[in-house]
Amino acid sequence: MIGGTHAQYPLHSAVKDKDSSRELYVRVSSRRRRLAPPPPAPPARSLSRCAPHGTSLFKKMSKKRKYDESYVNFGFTFVTERDGTQKPQCFLCGKVLANGSMKPAKLSEHLKTVHPGNVCDSIDDFRTKKARFEKAGTLPKLGFTPTQKPCLEASYKVAYRIAQQKKPHTIAETLVKPCALDIVELVCGKNERKKVEAVPLSNDVIHSRIVEMSSNVLKQVIEELNASPFPFSMQLDESTDVSQCSQLLVFVRYVKHDTRSIKEEFLFCDSLLETTKASDVFEMIKKFFIAQNVDWKTKLGSICTDGAPAMLGNTSGFAALIKKECPHVIITHCVLHRHALASRTMPTFLKEVMSTCVKIINFIRARALNHRLFKKLCQEMGSEHEVLLYYTEVRWLSRGQTSFEGYFSPESLEKETWVRSPFLIDIDSISDEDLIKDDLIDMRSKEVLKAEFQAKDLGDFWGSLSQAYPLLVKRAMSILIPFATTYLCEAGFSIMMSIKTKSRNRLNVADDMRLALSKTVPQINVLIEAKQQHPSH
Repeated sequence: MIGGTHAQYPLHSAVKDKDSSRELYVRVSSRRRRLAPPPPAPPARSLSRCAPHGTSLFKKMSKKRKYDESYVNFGFTFVTERDGTQKPQCFLCGKVLANGSMKPAKLSEHLKTVHPGNVCDSIDDFRTKKARFEKAGTLPKLGFTPTQKPCLEASYKVAYRIAQQKKPHTIAETLVKPCALDIVELVCGKNERKKVEAVPLSNDVIHSRIVEMSSNVLKQVIEELNASPFPFSMQLDESTDVSQCSQLLVFVRYVKHDTRSIKEEFLFCDSLLETTKASDVFEMIKKFFIAQNVDWKTKLGSICTDGAPAMLGNTSGFAALIKKECPHVIITHCVLHRHALASRTMPTFLKEVMSTCVKIINFIRARALNHRLFKKLCQEMGSEHEVLLYYTEVRWLSRGQTSFEGYFSPESLEKETWVRSPFLIDIDSISDEDLIKDDLIDMRSKEVLKAEFQAKDLGDFWGSLSQAYPLLVKRAMSILIPFATTYLCEAGFSIMMSIKTKSRNRLNVADDMRLALSKTVPQINVLIEAKQQHPSH
């Protein structure tokens, strides 16, 4: 056992020495691998084989195309990236292409495929569109939103509503803004109240906003007048305001170039500072058209006014002065004033009835107690109307004409003409020598036009046929455009009395009346772009 035990020890030592030698070998080998130099890199491949004329591929890939001014012919401008790369941008649709598309062939392909209607445009048209595109700004096209001016826009809209409602300019600062602050604070909180406080609504601010919007509306009306394909009609009248100042009101009726529809619009209101002679009225209208660059001698077609000697005098009246400058202008007399003249020569029994009604109405309306008792009586009787208006001849004649037409249609009172009823007129009543007869026969044969006549307004219907039947439409517009009454001027004077009161007798009502009477809406966005927002302090 002793000998066997001693025989095992040398074996154990040999195994242990073998493991130690192996561990030492692994350590030395790993150390050699760490200290050994890296293998040499393979030789670099020459790039001259890939690029022609010995140009390196790196230089060829880094070549960037530049914009040329001749690319305007294809409807393109350019945008510059941060690294200086120029990319073509179409100023017709705002699309930005890659730098590699900066080639005439690709730009021309975009123009022909996306904008085929602009292929035949001239270089001047492209330059005009490019200037308009650059002026409008390209940030919205690239996904950026322009700087908003909510306080400035709010002040314009408040001023526009004040002018439409014919209210004093101070109402914005004394009533509108305090009410808005109270509502916002109670509903939204104090933090939102601070935003409303920044809206400028002082008296001077509201006045300046109204003046700017009035100028913008006038500019739009003048542009529509100049672009109208037919001569325009004009009605005018003169009256005295609360400050005993004579005011001249002028309205126009014309055909819009884009929609071919008839439009009635307020033109201007101005004061006759000295006399109200026909020469004064003529010079005021003439100066207005010259200042607005309107060729009124060729664009004016007809004038409607009342029967005052200053207006319809044979030698020195306004109509005579117009005829000297424009012999082709048609002068019409207001139909309502003709009715007033006819009512003065009515039979005796009718005149007694009229005078009795006038006395009763004025007796009830002139005294407050009688007015209240009459209102109570109407309520007990279940009457539809409870208030009587003062008797004025023109007003009641206008009211009578409206009521009369409600019971008796104009078609039953007078002979139908081809302008009012082109599909019901007897075609044999038109002379064979008249050139419009063939167009009428052709138009009456189309059921589609007959359906449009039933659905559209009379002026809109004839305006829509201007390209198909130009001769027929020209004759129809010469009948539809002239004014028959001066009712718009009468309504305008009523609005003037609401705007220019005793407490506001020094106000220049021209701008307020334009916003109150005009159908054209001011372009507030255009006005905002030219201004910088200044919040209220």
